Amino acid sequence: MAAATLAARPAQIDSARVKWLVVVVLVAAGGCRSSRCARYADLEAKCGDAADHDLDRRRTLARGMCEAADSSDSTVATAGARFAKEADCAAEASDDDCAAYKKCRDGVK
Repeated sequence: MAAATLAARPAQIDSARVKWLVVVVLVAAGGCRSSRCARYADLEAKCGDAADHDLDRRRTLARGMCEAADSSDSTVATAGARFAKEADCAAEASDDDCAAYKKCRDGVK
């Protein structure tokens, strides 16, 4: 019995390592998505058409809609998909190039 227990032990360790690796990868991927949406929200607040007093609301709404693209609810994910495409425009644009960002964003359907 002891030999069977020892033989199973390395498999348990490997399984634990794999689970840990999966968790790390998922957290990292979520962080990338989150930073992508944060960049989109910042650029939308800076380059969008909102009045100065509405910038915080616009930033919050843009980030929330971008992150909605990952929703398990298909209706919400469909609505968020457009904003995720706009986030791609923000990722491609430089920080000060509002004209390029707007041109790309306005081309998203």
